[in-house]
Order: sequence, then structure tokens, then C-alpha cells
Amino acid sequence: MTFLETFTGAWGFLPVAVPACIFVAIRIGALVFPESAAHRAVGGPLLTLALIVATVGLAGVVHLVSFGVFALLLAIAAVGLGLLRRDRRLDIPLRTVLSRDTVPLLVVAGAALGIAILVARWLPIWQWDSLGYHLPYVNFVLVGRGLDAVPTHIPYLSSYPHNVDRFMVALRAMLPDDRLVDLAQVPLAIPGAAATAGIARLAGAERAHAVAAGAAWILVPATFLELPTNYIDVGCAAFFLSAIYFVLAPPTRATLMTAGIALGLYLGSKANAPVAASILGLVLLVRGVRAKLGAAALLALAAALAFGADTYITNWIHYGNPVWPVNVVLGPLHLPGTLSANDLLGGGPLVIRAHGILPWRLLSSWAALAAPPVHDMRLGGYGPIFLVALPFAVLILVRARSVALGVALAATLASPAPEVARYVLAFPAMVLALAAPHLARLAPRPRSLVFAGAAALGIAQIVYAWPGLFAGGPPLRAYASMSDDERRMAIGVGGPVAPYLEAQRRVGPGETYAFAIGDDLLYYLAWDGQLTYPVVAIGEQASGERIDEVLAREHVRVVMTRDDSAVGRWAQAHPERFERLFSFRTGPGSVYERR
Repeated sequence: MTFLETFTGAWGFLPVAVPACIFVAIRIGALVFPESAAHRAVGGPLLTLALIVATVGLAGVVHLVSFGVFALLLAIAAVGLGLLRRDRRLDIPLRTVLSRDTVPLLVVAGAALGIAILVARWLPIWQWDSLGYHLPYVNFVLVGRGLDAVPTHIPYLSSYPHNVDRFMVALRAMLPDDRLVDLAQVPLAIPGAAATAGIARLAGAERAHAVAAGAAWILVPATFLELPTNYIDVGCAAFFLSAIYFVLAPPTRATLMTAGIALGLYLGSKANAPVAASILGLVLLVRGVRAKLGAAALLALAAALAFGADTYITNWIHYGNPVWPVNVVLGPLHLPGTLSANDLLGGGPLVIRAHGILPWRLLSSWAALAAPPVHDMRLGGYGPIFLVALPFAVLILVRARSVALGVALAATLASPAPEVARYVLAFPAMVLALAAPHLARLAPRPRSLVFAGAAALGIAQIVYAWPGLFAGGPPLRAYASMSDDERRMAIGVGGPVAPYLEAQRRVGPGETYAFAIGDDLLYYLAWDGQLTYPVVAIGEQASGERIDEVLAREHVRVVMTRDDSAVGRWAQAHPERFERLFSFRTGPGSVYERR
């Protein structure tokens, strides 16, 4: 049993860390925004996440990434904020954010979060992007205790922005193994819901109705399906919605700076963020200048760049393209890359997409209520609550006559594929937020019926999305009676993962597992769940006897490689040195044991 397991088994240090983070969030919110409950509710969690991301980044630079360092810093933050400014309010007026009408919808949203936590605990890690690059980044940073432990020149893994992944590093450091690492996006959904509620308040909704809008966003099928995964779209949406809230709020130095930090967190989380971040950054600057806070607005934009621009700058230096490996062609502008945007968007475990001109693609996806539910939805995933809210949101937008609000809404759709729900999760949140003010205009009985209907539709959306949580694997109830080892083998990308687990067990003390960089490799399956040995990446430049030299120097026992790579060809040509353990089902590749 590891040190962390002595706390609460698979939950590790989370029963201590989570309450401590909540306390820190409440304290920061009360300290920075003492006069506004809404600002505290949105800003406290957002600034706490910013501290976590910044801490992982700075610790990674000085090679201090570890459970001990993070736990110590969390304790210092909690104690320090607890002693500072005792006169600041810690409370949020809960009685004003609940009503008899909204409770059923909130209960359904709470049940959705509970289901997501249960799925994260019982199901193994099996989603493609999690295995391919999000969690490999986490493991490289944790095992190497620094950001420079991540191999360079690996598409996605080393070239994508990693703010949400850095939050995952902090979460994984609190755990004894990977049984609960899929929990990462559940806590990120809470700030997203809070920001949705805040935007609804700015649009004129009553407090209880605004909170209901935030709860409804959690029930959007595309949101719900991503909660128990190590994808990053829920976190990206939470950051962007927080930025929108503080950009649209009455400008002060504190709101502008918080907006800049949120914008930087979003910019540094996903490679398609620069366009939307630039649009919202311009709105921030204009609103700051009009409020005679131009210097504060510029400082906020500098904070955004500090939190979000590092990966783009690195890619520009190395490849001449800030969003490498995507090949960008915009008129005379050409940024070199290894694949086109269409190739990137066309990949995935279930590629069912809308086609045609952009308006038709949007309408088709919004109306696709029966599209097959998967965590990586390319068609549909918005749900009937969104469709009902959409015309009312348009009415509010027209009546508000706010250019800033309209531009912010448009920015949520600034994506290469805005019809894909998981790429634009902030958009349904904005629609729900803008529809919420209409609820106060209804008579009590019709309003009660509307909320009852919303709760019923929320249940229907969970039922619709339910099969997508398991993707052909055993039903959730079957996992209840399984051991953790049985759960690990219950579901996998392209077939059973038992051969991968057996290969992991062949790595002995002092030995390593290696993979040759290549497409379609599930790099994460090179590690065991406890991170008991290092993993080495072998670049494409290795060839011939050089491959043997690298493998010997790194004490490699097991090698994962594409069959058409230099390493793959070398292993096939020397069966006396390499025993093929199995071949992939996801592409032309194999795993070998080095004799």
C-alpha cells in the first residue's frame, strides 16, 4: 500500500485537498470581491484554479512537481487565507439562490454529477484522447517532476496547450494510482455552472433562475458525457464562461484582471482558442478603455498572455506555426504543419458529422436529438432544453441591444467546427443563461410547470446519454461487483486492454517501457496505474544500431511501436532480440519485449 492509499484508498488525499480548495476559493472570492456574491461565486473558484495551474507550471520549471510540495503549498494557502482579513464575509446567500420551483432541476443536476463520479471511479480510462496525449503529459510531468520531462516534437502531446492538463497533474498527485483520475472534469464543471449562472444574472435573471440555468448546462448531453473523462472541453468552457462573465460585468480593476486571467486559462488549454480569445480580449480592452481603466485592461491582457501564450510561442519558435501540427492556410498566410484541420476534425472513435454550409451544419447538429451518444460527439449533444431555450435567448439578445453581449455569444462559436458540441460547450451555456430572465415574467403556476418540465427533460437527457458512458462495455451495475483488476480489463479502445496490462507487468525494477513516436499509439498504456517505472520516448531519428544503443542505455524491457516506424522495422528484422507480445487493434503496430 502506498503512502497516499493510507488515507482513503483510491481517494488518496482528496478528502483533505477538496475541502481545503473549497475553503481557499471562498476566501479568495471574499477577499477580491467583498461586495458582490455573484463575483465571489464565479471568481473564487476561477482564481483558485488559476493558482493551481500556475503552481504546477512554476513547480514544473524548477523540478518540484510532487505530492509533498503541492500538499504543503495548499496547507500554506488555506492557513494563510484563514488568518487574513477575518472580517471578510465567507458566506454566499444560499437562501436566495434556491426556490421550490428550481429544486427538482438542481436535484437532477446533482444526480448527474453523482453518476459522473461513480463512472469515473468504476470505469477504467478508455477514451482515445485521454490515452493518446492528455494523460501521457500528466504522467511525464509527474514521473519526471518537471515540465521538461515531456518529450518534444510529439504531435498533440508536446505541442498542444496544457492548462487543463496541469490541473490534472495536481489532481493525479493527490491520488495513489489512476483509479480516480477520470474525475478531473467534475470539479471543473462547477465553475462553469457558476459562470453560467453569473451571466444569467447579468442578463437580468433572478438568482434562483440563474442557478437553474447553470444546473441545466451540466445536463447538456455533451457536457454530461465528458464529465467522467480526461478530455478538456468542460474545463475550457468553464474558463471561457468565467472570462465572459467578468468581461460583461461592470468594469473595475478586479473584474478586468480576473477576466484576463480566465481568458489566459482558456487560451492555454486548447489549440482552437486563439480566435475566440482574441475576440473576447478586444471586448475586454474596449470596455476597459470606455470605463477609463485602459491601463488595467492592458494589464489584464498581459495576464492572459502570461497564462496562455507559452505553448504558442514555443511552437512558433520550433515550427514557425503556433498551432502545429495543424497546417493552416488562410489566403496568402500559410503556417506549415503535418495534417490539415479537416484531417484533425475527421478523426475520432465515432465520426458522424454534419455536412454542408455552416448554417446548415449548425442547425443539423442542434436538432440531432437522436444522434448516437458518445463522449466525443461530432453531431448533436445539445439536448431539448437547449432547443427550447434558444428562441428565448435570441429575444433577450435582441432586446438587450448590447454589442458586447452579442460579440461574446458569437465568440463562443469561433471554432473550426462550431457544430461540434464539445468544441463549443460555452455556447449552450450562454443560450441557457440568456433564456433565464424570461422565467420571472411567468405567473407562478406556469413557472412551476416550466421547471418541472425542465427537470423531466433533464432526466430524459441523462437517459439518452447513458449508453455513451460505457460505449459498448458492460453496464454500470456490472462494475459494482467487479474487482479493480476486472474493471481495468472491462472496456478499451478498439478491444480488450488485457495484453497491455500484461506487457506492463513484464517491466521489472530498474527497467523502463519505451514507445516509438507515431500516430495512433495509446501512449498512456505504457505506464502502469501506480507509475512504478519510467517511460521513454524514442524519436523518429533513431535508426539501425542506434536503436539498440538507446534501448540498452535506457534499460528498456518493453517497446510499443508502429510497424512501419524505424523501431518497428528494426524489431521485425531481429526476432532474436525482440519478442512480439501482441499487435494493435487500433492500427498497424505492435508491442515487443526486448530479450
